[in-house]
Amino acid sequence: MTTVAIHPDHNHASAAWPTRFVLMAVLLAGAFAVTWDAWALLFQRATQDSESSHLTLVPLIAAWLVFVRRERFGDLVVRSPWVGSVLMFLGIAVFFFGSQRTMFLAYHLGAVAMISGAVLTIAGREALTKFFPAFLVLGFLTPLPPNVVNEMASPLMDIAAVATEGVLTTLSVPVERTGNLLTINGVETTVEEACAGIRGIWALTLVAVAFAFASPFKWWVRALVLLTSPLLALLCNVIRLVPTVWVYGSYSTEAADTFHDLAGWAVLFVGYMLLTGMTALMEFVGIPINRSNTIVSQSAEAAS
Repeated sequence: MTTVAIHPDHNHASAAWPTRFVLMAVLLAGAFAVTWDAWALLFQRATQDSESSHLTLVPLIAAWLVFVRRERFGDLVVRSPWVGSVLMFLGIAVFFFGSQRTMFLAYHLGAVAMISGAVLTIAGREALTKFFPAFLVLGFLTPLPPNVVNEMASPLMDIAAVATEGVLTTLSVPVERTGNLLTINGVETTVEEACAGIRGIWALTLVAVAFAFASPFKWWVRALVLLTSPLLALLCNVIRLVPTVWVYGSYSTEAADTFHDLAGWAVLFVGYMLLTGMTALMEFVGIPINRSNTIVSQSAEAAS
């Protein structure tokens, strides 16, 4: 009796999703139209500012996190769609507030809230819990507040410059440092805000979120990955700076600028590989890190 009642409802819900996707597309188009200036500004930053190029990865990673959870659409029940409508209206208010006050954090946050609200209006609040990592990733589209950037810039520049000098000296590369100024072969290279690791921390934290939630890790493993991401970003930033400073001191400025931009992308791969190595090491020493491991072990115990 129960089985008969469930299957028709499940089939009906599955059949309704194509219509819901059409309605969602209409709402998303409207939200994009209202906040078009904010998205155009983000696109300009992502394509013209090499230090913000990681923004292009945000929608791809969000889509990937939805894809790896695609089986959850099967039992997704649309409940409380008003949550999405409220989020959309709040997004509109925050967006126009940020626009009037020239507060870019509110400006972009409102735009992101409207997009998220459009999705939840059709999919319901349950979609937020089932696909929370994808919504979390969308938050990386919002820029860091200028006061936060300014407070973090100075100490991060000092750390980056000192660490880079230490590594180069260890590698027997003659280098002189004066504050944040590094000199190799008479060529001076300044560790500026863009190279200090602020945006690198933001970008590698994005990679860490994608890594943590794309695999069935236990909650404490995900927490460990996220908590270590700032330290990982600092390490990767030094890995990037060491060859970059050497290239500036050994080759033309044009070649060094190209290397600098390419290294910004390469360091994301390096960070991902370091995270992979960290979790692989835990598995190697016998630490169960996947939720599936718990299920398998419980089944084995029950069978025995």
